[in-house]
Amino acid sequence: MSEDLITGPSLLRSSPWGLRPLSLLISLYEENYRLCQMLLGPSTTWPSWRQSDGRGPSPIMVKIIARSTHTATFEIGFSSCGIQPTFIARLYEDLKVCEALGFAESGLPWKMPTGSELNLDRRWARNMAFQKWIHYAWNQAYFQV
Repeated sequence: MSEDLITGPSLLRSSPWGLRPLSLLISLYEENYRLCQMLLGPSTTWPSWRQSDGRGPSPIMVKIIARSTHTATFEIGFSSCGIQPTFIARLYEDLKVCEALGFAESGLPWKMPTGSELNLDRRWARNMAFQKWIHYAWNQAYFQV
């Protein structure tokens, strides 16, 4: 059996994810949580709507969609009309992870992903984009925590 760093043993290649990359996806969620905490502070202190002080090219808006004891589902993106992306993410305080669930579409109500949207390849791509975007916002000092 040949082995490489991405997919593990060749037997696992029948599934593009195998065993190892699932743990990498969880690590990505943990990094997303850490970056959200650095950018926005603890979710328990977030108001239902917040806008950055405009240090970057366009202010960032954060809007809570749903909140429970251990989770916060929120929309985050540039507040100027037409500038993308605007992410929908869920932060799990008890697990210390944050997952980008999808993208907000102007004027449409948001709903939980189902079926093919749960595909790990899509989750990986969406959460990599979310991580890069959150990292950019933190580097540009959009919010002062």
